[in-house]
This record gives sequence, C-alpha cells and structure tokens, in this order.
Amino acid sequence: MEKMEDAALTAAMPDICASYQRAVIDQLVGKTKHILEVDSYQSLGLSGGVSNNKALRAAMERLAQRYRMPCLIAKPQHTGDNAAMIAFAAYADPEGVRHDAISIEPALRLG
Repeated sequence: MEKMEDAALTAAMPDICASYQRAVIDQLVGKTKHILEVDSYQSLGLSGGVSNNKALRAAMERLAQRYRMPCLIAKPQHTGDNAAMIAFAAYADPEGVRHDAISIEPALRLG
C-alpha cells in the first residue's frame, strides 16, 4: 500500500478494507470455533465495540447455530467504541486535559 499512488489506493480501498475485515472475522471465528471444540459451552457471547460489525455478528450467529447453542450478542446501542469513549471522557473532564492541546482529526493519514 505504501508504494501505491494515491489514486490507485483510493480506488482499491473498498477491496482492501473488505479483505482486512474478512481476515479479522475469519481469525475471530476460527479461534472461537477452536474453543468450542475444546470444551462444552451452553452459549456463545459477543460484546464490545467490535460486536457492532454486522458481518462479524452474522458469522458468530452461524457458528452458534452450527454448535446448536444460543448466540448472545450485545445490542448495537451497547457496543460503543471504548477508545473513543475514553478519549471523549478525558476531553470532557475539565480538570484532566487542556482542551486547547487537543486536535481531533478522524481522517488523519498515517505516515
């Protein structure tokens, strides 16, 4: 990616992101499947910020069905991004952080 021209990178970004998402989901599902095969469980649970990903939710639901167990997934409104919440709490704390020292740039490029 570092060697790609900006236009080529922009054009390829949807495929890059989809491939990365698929790789992460495959790892999470694979590791969960391994755990389910090692011991006996009554249900499968998924929570945290990553559990708001629709593709991951669907993959875990399929895995739970395969093992004939309920899949307990946190509701989307309960799956906030913990890092963002902690950063906002620090920003909002009048005694914790100098507000003039913070620059929020969500689309900042690495490098």
